[in-house]
Amino acid sequence: MQPDDVLLPCILVLQFFTALTLAVHLYKCIRRKELPKFLRYVRAAYLRCRDMLGSDTRDTRDRCMEQRVNRKFHETLCNLLVAGSNLMVIVLFFRLSVYQWHLLTNANHLLTPALDISSVAGYAVVLFMISFRQLVTPRSLDLWYFALQGLNILPLAVADPADIASLSLITLMPRFLCGLAPRHGWCAVVGNFLHWLLALYQVGFQLNSSTFAAQSLEFGIVVAGILAVRRQMYINVRTNLDLKTRTIELEAVSGLLLGFCDAVVEVEAETLQLTEDSRQLSTMLLHGQRLNSAGLAGRNFLGFFSEEDRERIKDSLGTGGSQTLAINARMLDSLGSHVKVELLHIQFRNPDGHLRRLIGMREFQDLASVAPALSSQQILRSEESPPAAPAAQEEVSVLFDANTFDILSVSKGFQALCTSVGQAMDFEGLSVFDLSKGTGPKSFSRQLQEVLHAYDEKKQSSFALAGLDLLGACQLEATVTFAEDTVLQSLVGTLTVITFASPAKLTERNLAMLQSGATPNGRRSRSKGSRASSRGSRGSGKSQPLVTTAQSKQGSILALRSPTMSL
Repeated sequence: MQPDDVLLPCILVLQFFTALTLAVHLYKCIRRKELPKFLRYVRAAYLRCRDMLGSDTRDTRDRCMEQRVNRKFHETLCNLLVAGSNLMVIVLFFRLSVYQWHLLTNANHLLTPALDISSVAGYAVVLFMISFRQLVTPRSLDLWYFALQGLNILPLAVADPADIASLSLITLMPRFLCGLAPRHGWCAVVGNFLHWLLALYQVGFQLNSSTFAAQSLEFGIVVAGILAVRRQMYINVRTNLDLKTRTIELEAVSGLLLGFCDAVVEVEAETLQLTEDSRQLSTMLLHGQRLNSAGLAGRNFLGFFSEEDRERIKDSLGTGGSQTLAINARMLDSLGSHVKVELLHIQFRNPDGHLRRLIGMREFQDLASVAPALSSQQILRSEESPPAAPAAQEEVSVLFDANTFDILSVSKGFQALCTSVGQAMDFEGLSVFDLSKGTGPKSFSRQLQEVLHAYDEKKQSSFALAGLDLLGACQLEATVTFAEDTVLQSLVGTLTVITFASPAKLTERNLAMLQSGATPNGRRSRSKGSRASSRGSRGSGKSQPLVTTAQSKQGSILALRSPTMSL
């Protein structure tokens, strides 16, 4: 059996599968009502040429993006040309060494002699290009290409017709690398067409010769490969710029959410698991510092919500689309209390192509109830016998558990301070966060959580807190000190008040001046309305009273609190 008898059926089978593949592709294009891929490329090239020759009808944003892509693509071509020159200078150096040995010994070298002149000239060109990198610019790319392509064509002019095929194969790779470098793709087509034309001229334009068929096939393969690689390089540059632009936009959105929301997290779109640790969310939900090294990463985001809202949140977050949506829900803090929040979420894809959701949480600022007005007798009675403030030598402090934030004990000075501002209360079963209802970055709860994280990271024992609001009655400057208690086997904190300032009292004289619009100096002033906001209490329930004995106080930090009152 002859090989032709086997190859003919194989060719027919391959042609059949090729026709079937084209038919299936055409059928899919008809169903999707779109042009085939090849025709889309032709149409895009036609529109690009029309925009270059005539008026550009694209939007300003598209034109700016196209200019950025072209500029980056040309820079990539410059880098590619210099990198290829670094490779060629090594190859040509060894070939020139062989040619030099031939000249010194008068011996014939085994390499093709027709390439000697072009190798010397090419080595000089690429060495000059490497030495003066600043001369390789997007404007000079076409000039450098024709200079290098001319050196690839030169051996055909001095070679024997019998060596045309071997010379063409030797210069195939240099011609391909040079064809990737010009600024315009048509330059590569013209350069390889001149190579094909000169090769046919050397054999006398014999159309029925093997040289014509080989050179024509080689010309088609080289040109198609160059255009395909250049197209892929252009697509990669555009994709990288799009990804960079989207990353910048995502960072801008994240920064905007961080300024508007109390916490911003990134979760997986399908499993709704946190992809990274979130210090803001940990602070917002009053989580202690005793988390693992990964923090909140990997935890289910729905676990932070109340059971009644989890299904609704899951359905809302499961909706597709890139439009920003808002949801109202209730979250659970570490004390088990409900925190009313508003969620803003948007869907995006990360650089790895995975679907993610960016979620911002903002706590509701509920309007606080206004305190009832005092009668005239109560006002006069408060003016005549104001409550006594704590003595200067008396310590004003609160001892609390740093893990549960339950108040363990308060000093007599702190009780006197609360009484002096009209907020006398029983501290049993209260949390340290009940001392201040403020919210925001400078609130007591936020500052306390931040210093807890700082203590866990830096092992610093004492921290300063500024601008604290004690029960809405006075402003405090305090310090927080953390230490391990050997009896409780837990980390405890001591809040020590340094300075405090009480607000101005409302008297009948001040009330009369406010109604008349006058000030104590006789001038009239414009009163400004004020807004008050408070958050629902995050009480942790009734805590067990602390019972201490003489033995249990030894080695305990509670033993240092002789003036304090144990609950």
